[in-house]
Amino acid sequence: MLIKGFLDALQPEPILSVSQWADQNRLLDSKSSAMPGKYRTSITPFLKEIMDHLGEYSPVEEVIVMKGAQLGVTEAGINWIGYTIDVSPCPMLFVEPTKEVVELVSKTRIQPMLESSPSLAHKVKPPKSRDSGNTLTKKEFPGGILRLAGANSAAGLRNMPVKRLMLDEVDAYPVDLDTEGNPIDLAKKRTSTFAKRKIFILSTPVTKGLSVIEPLFESTDQRYFFLPCPHCGALQHLKWENLKYQYNKSSKVAKEVYYQCEHCQEGIQESEKTKMLESGVWIPTKPENQNKKRVGYHINSLYSPLGWKSWEDLAIEYEEAIGDVPKMKTFYNTSLGLTYEESGDKPQWEALYDRREDYPRGKIPTDEIAFLTAGVDIQKDRIELEIVGWCEGKVSYSIDYRVLMGFVAGDGSAQVWQKLDAVLNETWIRPDGTQMSIRMMCVDSGNWSSEVYAFCGRYPPSRVVPIKGRDNQITIISAPKAVNVTRKNKSVDGVKVWHVGVSLLKSELYGWLRVNPGDPGYCHFPMYDEAYFKGLTSEELITTKNKNGHTVQRWVKKFTRNEPLDIRNYARAAAHMVGMDSFSPKHWELMRNKRTGAVKNKVKKKSDFWN
Repeated sequence: MLIKGFLDALQPEPILSVSQWADQNRLLDSKSSAMPGKYRTSITPFLKEIMDHLGEYSPVEEVIVMKGAQLGVTEAGINWIGYTIDVSPCPMLFVEPTKEVVELVSKTRIQPMLESSPSLAHKVKPPKSRDSGNTLTKKEFPGGILRLAGANSAAGLRNMPVKRLMLDEVDAYPVDLDTEGNPIDLAKKRTSTFAKRKIFILSTPVTKGLSVIEPLFESTDQRYFFLPCPHCGALQHLKWENLKYQYNKSSKVAKEVYYQCEHCQEGIQESEKTKMLESGVWIPTKPENQNKKRVGYHINSLYSPLGWKSWEDLAIEYEEAIGDVPKMKTFYNTSLGLTYEESGDKPQWEALYDRREDYPRGKIPTDEIAFLTAGVDIQKDRIELEIVGWCEGKVSYSIDYRVLMGFVAGDGSAQVWQKLDAVLNETWIRPDGTQMSIRMMCVDSGNWSSEVYAFCGRYPPSRVVPIKGRDNQITIISAPKAVNVTRKNKSVDGVKVWHVGVSLLKSELYGWLRVNPGDPGYCHFPMYDEAYFKGLTSEELITTKNKNGHTVQRWVKKFTRNEPLDIRNYARAAAHMVGMDSFSPKHWELMRNKRTGAVKNKVKKKSDFWN
């Protein structure tokens, strides 16, 4: 017995799995979690297998997860970081889409984990101590180092070799990084010298054809989390089409919500989900793709634990997204964990031309219009703009389309900009006598940027903003970025440029151009000529390959002049900035009944740029 006890003592302590480590050591603080306290894998049992394949004992080298949002998958990756620091130290790289996201995650998730989990607190020195090796982008610990980098920086992806690599939200990465190639490929090359490397790739998907995570997932054995029906015991993975409910549109309430078993057709209540999750199992649906070194998982928000996002919440979110492309895209991406297929088929311009309405250009035809916006496109020898009136349900009326002639830069350019300024000072009269002026103007700054920034810089950003279009942006508007323009030793400070997801808006507009009168999003037009409607439908979405062989989607012009399409989308972006996408019926009523008269054109600051 003594000899056996001596030999047992010589045995190395077994290395924990990632989920075991998290359950024993991870503490969540109130800064980084809505559920502070001890981490419990039992709350999200679908993460156990994913985490454990990232540990030392698993032969798997690459774990791929296509997911909905707020399911704890990134938190599982944070657990993996803690596990690496504590029990399996080695060089590790953590990549987020941008440097700004890296810094946010470092501050709000990684550093709180280091401070609140006792087993980690002594292994990474406090960031404020001298020579701590603890910065926003670097965490040194005995036996290893954690580097954090943005996917938009090639320098951060081609330095030291790493044994472990976590690539978070890869669908937000740039397709080509500084002409050096795909950032995912650049980062994965850093692991090539290690025999037992581990790579964790996860993302909420975006647009079909542009998504990176979808083809990666489809190349794997495609595992889904199968749950037993509490009535018949048969296994199934949760699908949106099997969620049943009654929706009251006026009160925006979903009632009688249940999940219908695909085998016995019995209704499953959400209160039964916790027990079902405890008995869940990951099953490959494409066994022909099985590879012991590479596995793929899909999980959607129907699996969200009780107290997180409910089935009722999902039903309401879906119903509110019907007829609204940006909202439906968000629902597909973040709730279902699926790509959204944009409609890029050109509407027939002839059909739009034939449905023109006999209301005067430059006049507001109905009291239903709540506010006006303008989209502005800048050309070398002219400025083109459209004024659009918006009604409840995102129904729109084109009020006027104008071309202001004059060179926008150089000697004599002041005149054409003064014409644009005059448009801001115009008022339109609704049939009920209400005076209206342009609530928000978006001006394209893709060309002649300094002139656009100078013009916009004279007005408050609540009235006029410079914008730039981005094809691959998944939101209507991104956070603004400051610019500083100097021309002829005169500077324009405090101007911020807003990026617009033009591909998303083109797809939304093409959908609206197909709906029937009275439906949400319907577009009304006065008696414009053929050229306007050809321009409005001038582009088509095609799928092609880029120079690196990756599938991409791009909009291609089928008609020479596409200004009407661009300008309409800029006016739509302006409506989003006014807040239209979050208006309630009561808010629409308040906007319609507002009788404050014209918005006064206050100049933000003095400028002699145009003198």
